[in-house]
Amino acid sequence: MHIIDEVQNVKDFEEVLNEFRDDGEFSIFITGSNSYLLSGELITKLTGRYIEFEMFPLNFNEYLEMKKFFKKNVSSNLLEEFDNYLIEGGFPKAVQFDSIQDKRTKLRNENTNLLKQ
Repeated sequence: MHIIDEVQNVKDFEEVLNEFRDDGEFSIFITGSNSYLLSGELITKLTGRYIEFEMFPLNFNEYLEMKKFFKKNVSSNLLEEFDNYLIEGGFPKAVQFDSIQDKRTKLRNENTNLLKQ
């Protein structure tokens, strides 16, 4: 099994993936945040079988459940929690950090990486 993240940053990655697929010995998972990966154009370049999964940020209920899962405090004031949800952007990883500064650093890094593409 091969997992390749941000594959769109590799020149001619479609050809490389098809070579791996032709070999038949690999399961290949590609991830990325570029809209090209969601385009129909990419699918025509990747011959063979594929399954597409779109990932979205957490909705508010999922956010609350994830906080509980990670044993984080959930305020009884849902407006306060909703404010936190909006600040964190529904990103699952942000739930794991305790301080707002750590959350902001994580989100800033994610946004910076996204803008570099």
